[in-house]
Amino acid sequence: MADEIDGAVRVFRFVKEDDVMPTENGERPKSSCFSDHREDGAMSVFLEDEIVAEGRKPEELYEIWPGYRVCYHTVAEYRELGQIIRRKKIADFPGHANVTDRTGKRSAGRKTRLAKTARWLDRDDVTD
Repeated sequence: MADEIDGAVRVFRFVKEDDVMPTENGERPKSSCFSDHREDGAMSVFLEDEIVAEGRKPEELYEIWPGYRVCYHTVAEYRELGQIIRRKKIADFPGHANVTDRTGKRSAGRKTRLAKTARWLDRDDVTD
């Protein structure tokens, strides 16, 4: 169940290099990076708690899909925007989950807010 995930857990999202745009303070993902996949109607993410529980590090996400960057928010930030997070294991890497909007479709405003508040995972970040 989605509510079993602690609000402080970081939620990682892949961003293609082509989908990064400049800002006054650096760079951020484009809003379109927070769209649902057409096939399953959900946005694919990875959850830090399960990654760490499996003895892995979030920085290893960079090894899975070269050419992508990784941004993050917390579970609490997603919930504040009416997002539902459900774990959905995949074989490639631990911690995979799907995010859907409570209304059934994530609004342009919510995508923009996610894009503007995203932080980048540095390749050398250390999880405490």
